[in-house]
Amino acid sequence: MEYAFVKVSSKNQLVIPQDVMDEANMKEGEKLLAKATSNKIELVKISDDPLEEIRNANKGKEAEIREVIKEALKWKK
Repeated sequence: MEYAFVKVSSKNQLVIPQDVMDEANMKEGEKLLAKATSNKIELVKISDDPLEEIRNANKGKEAEIREVIKEALKWKK
């Protein structure tokens, strides 16, 4: 499934359809990060430990990250 209709309540609340929740592997009580741009809202599931999530997302990219940091430090001078 790609899209589902969702209605905003008078209290600015959304109910996410169960099939969308299932596809996104989300469960009741999980935390989401909301990002709004002109006419859309993006919801991204976050963990209780965001730093651990960042570490996991960047595993195997340590050398690339070090190069980016080196370049950024050069530009800082």
